[in-house]
Amino acid sequence: MAQASWAQGRVIGLLIPGRPMEPMLCPATRPPGRPQRRGRQRRVLPPSARCARRWTKAALAAALALGAAVGGRTAAAVGGDPLGQGPALRRLRRSLLAAAAAAPARGMGVASATPGPSPQEAAAAAGAVEPTADDVALVQRAFATLAADPARPGAREALEAAEADFTRAIARWEGPLRGTPGDRVQLRLGRAQARITINDTTGGKMPEKAEAAVEDFDEVLRLMEADMSGAVGTFDYPSVYVRRALAKEEIAYGRKDRSQWAGAAEDYTRAIDLWRDGIKDSRTGPQLGVNPMVLNFRGNALSQLGRFEDALADYQEATKIFVKDGEWQTAALSRSNEGLALFGAGRRSEGVARMELAALKDPAMVDPHVALAAAYWASGDVGRAEEQWQAACEKTGEGCSRYKDLDWVKNIRRFPSTLVSDLGGFLRRQLPTGADQPGSRLR
Repeated sequence: MAQASWAQGRVIGLLIPGRPMEPMLCPATRPPGRPQRRGRQRRVLPPSARCARRWTKAALAAALALGAAVGGRTAAAVGGDPLGQGPALRRLRRSLLAAAAAAPARGMGVASATPGPSPQEAAAAAGAVEPTADDVALVQRAFATLAADPARPGAREALEAAEADFTRAIARWEGPLRGTPGDRVQLRLGRAQARITINDTTGGKMPEKAEAAVEDFDEVLRLMEADMSGAVGTFDYPSVYVRRALAKEEIAYGRKDRSQWAGAAEDYTRAIDLWRDGIKDSRTGPQLGVNPMVLNFRGNALSQLGRFEDALADYQEATKIFVKDGEWQTAALSRSNEGLALFGAGRRSEGVARMELAALKDPAMVDPHVALAAAYWASGDVGRAEEQWQAACEKTGEGCSRYKDLDWVKNIRRFPSTLVSDLGGFLRRQLPTGADQPGSRLR
């Protein structure tokens, strides 16, 4: 399987059950060729409208904290230019912001960090050795690599170097520098992200990197619970559970280890329960509520465990939030998930109706058209099946070519097995019993 196909499937699979989507955590732009809605012009922001704008704001703040809290404080400690001052570091700051906004579309995730003490407080730590200019450069170089495009030539080698840089920095901050728990959290999150992104660049073929990332997330949670008790009641704490869950999904995919889906679902549940209990954004104060994207993530994990009715409940709740926030495109994606869960649960007629609604609400989205083509074909409605396939191939931004690979549809897009079987029959133009032979046009 091509790397690009896996990466795109991973993102769509994060929101749409299709394993690891162009992570459609939140699509940033309208798909190519999609017509604008009449009477209004709008741009879809990542993640989404009111609820998602709050999440974007928190994610951007987290990215700044991740790069600035360690780099800025340590630079100040050695008399250097703190992050955010000076042309080069301002560029780095902008790149971190861009990375935070683009992270969902690359499956990267955004590292949440809890601000640590001031430079003066850090310098006053008992027996602490002040960081050198080399220490500062090491940390800044590592975070700058994370902010760069992971699809660029040589990205994997650069990310492996960044992982090594983070490892050296962790040894320094957990050793002679006696870094604060906040510093150690940020460095561990950075290394975990480097490891996840390395696995992504290989098309998910290095699950050992995801396993190592889980170990980093474990340590981050331990630090937050033991040494940073104030962080437990903030936005940062549940976000680590979400990131660990995503890493477990990568292990499940790479190792074909079903137990990892259960672990991912447990982590998503922990984060969701914390948000329901009123977790606040540690930087801006207001309660964020449940992130509807994470409801979709948990729904995907539950679907992999065969718990389609539970998954359906998550997708429906997410759809309501998106609709309430006026995020029509992400609502359509979540509605498509509802359709797949209904097919998985054996509620076929309801699944068809839900997919028809999703296709009507967002005709540029490919999944509903493909699912309807398969379902119509299996029911003997050959003409409508062909019409839906033609729409998938010619009227969507993504097109239909990848859906000819049934392994990709099953393991990346995560269609239910019955729908995959129906799609296989359509692609082979193998008619169900009693249907007439159509004039097929395989594209």
